[in-house]
Amino acid sequence: MVTNTVKKRLLDFTMETQLGHALCWAAVGTSCALFYDSNSSWTQCTLASASITPAPGDCCSDPENSPCDIPWFLQNKQDIGSFVTAGIADNFHKDFISFTQLMEQLDQGRLVAYLLELDIDGEIADMDKFSHFVVIAGYESTTTEQNVTVYDPYFGTSEMPYKEFVTNYKCHGGSVLGHKVTHSLVEYTFFSKPAKKS
Repeated sequence: MVTNTVKKRLLDFTMETQLGHALCWAAVGTSCALFYDSNSSWTQCTLASASITPAPGDCCSDPENSPCDIPWFLQNKQDIGSFVTAGIADNFHKDFISFTQLMEQLDQGRLVAYLLELDIDGEIADMDKFSHFVVIAGYESTTTEQNVTVYDPYFGTSEMPYKEFVTNYKCHGGSVLGHKVTHSLVEYTFFSKPAKKS
């Protein structure tokens, strides 16, 4: 008789809802910073104010209509972005990682973030595709399945096979500003770690 061995891990993670249409990077950065340090003083608007260059000014007086509601980074080759500002960046990788590598990170209590390119059935701001950041903070592995728990600052939390996540996330009904997401693909994987104590 074959037993369906289960291995799973679910980190105690909460994803904030992004405050603006383009602030997924700030929501992910803030949520991950708070995961590693519940006393962190970072908020989406303060992290955005400190991360964007050149300095945009005050992002907190009206976050939904601020000059900070723009696409930005978690970490890039110039070493800027919300993960860098919050001190939790631990490198990044083009494309997605294997499920085994993902499990290793989560087993160490480390969150893994992803940048997805989403195709939409129409145009938003003269674009028919856009990029979006999410976090994986849980997995369940059996002899037949490899599932993950995805925390999305726009769509909310969902569970799905890892294979589906990396190649077709939210193709099954997600919509943005009235447009259906028709396809997606992981562009980058971002590793994180606790910030160093000063």
